[in-house]
Amino acid sequence: MNKTRKICLLGILIALVIVLSSYCQIPFGSFIRLDLGYAVVTVAALYMGGIYGAVVAFIARIINDFIFSGSISIWWAIGSAFYGLFIGISYKLLLRIKSKIVINVLFAISTVVISFISFVGIVPLIAHFFGISYLFMVGIGIIAAIMDAIVALVIGYPSYLAIKKIKTKRNR
Repeated sequence: MNKTRKICLLGILIALVIVLSSYCQIPFGSFIRLDLGYAVVTVAALYMGGIYGAVVAFIARIINDFIFSGSISIWWAIGSAFYGLFIGISYKLLLRIKSKIVINVLFAISTVVISFISFVGIVPLIAHFFGISYLFMVGIGIIAAIMDAIVALVIGYPSYLAIKKIKTKRNR
């Protein structure tokens, strides 16, 4: 894929994350919701690589925060970028394994671990430097980690596999 196509695809993916994160959320109670934007971040990280996944997550989070709240939660943007980066890196490492079943199981495990490191470890730590209660952010981070891992595994990963299959058929 040439540079122009990558930049265009990045822009489309960022816009898609913003739209899905803002308008296509599935609520579970008053404060808990599935953010479907993380499905796109997962696809970006798997399809284009971890760096691109991080860029999509970071820029989409900053733009989304600014548009809809007027401020930027840099801690969530950094946590989201970490998530996108390491989802892409872990999947690339897992592709060295021959068994598809083992890849799928290890990817599920690594997605949950990366989600918890990103949103329970990194986000509260950074937010604490901005004067936000560490324990409060850990609580929010646990919910975010669970919800984002569900979205990644139920929507993002199968979407990536479908795109990969279509692309493989086209290239034949």
